Amino acid sequence: MEIGFSIPDFQAIKRPHNED
Repeated sequence: MEIGFSIPDFQAIKRPHNED
């Protein structure tokens, strides 16, 4: 796992349209 990006950001990339 890379710490270059935040964990919440990683989840948004997996499902960007699932948090509506």
